[in-house]
Amino acid sequence: MSDAGRVGATSGSDEGSSAEARRVAELKQRIHALSELGDTELGEFTRLDWIVLLLLGGVVPLAALYWGAP
Repeated sequence: MSDAGRVGATSGSDEGSSAEARRVAELKQRIHALSELGDTELGEFTRLDWIVLLLLGGVVPLAALYWGAP
């Protein structure tokens, strides 16, 4: 392979690692920002949330199976 081919391959991998480094830095910044938030900013899991979760995750699918069974 010529020197020009090696230089092109090296610069391409440098760009890839540079882009990856930027993504990692942004991800770390986002994780840090989310870890600083409290329950008031994120919202609390209330009794209504549990009821909706149980209905949509359990009762509704079982009712649909019962209704659709031959």
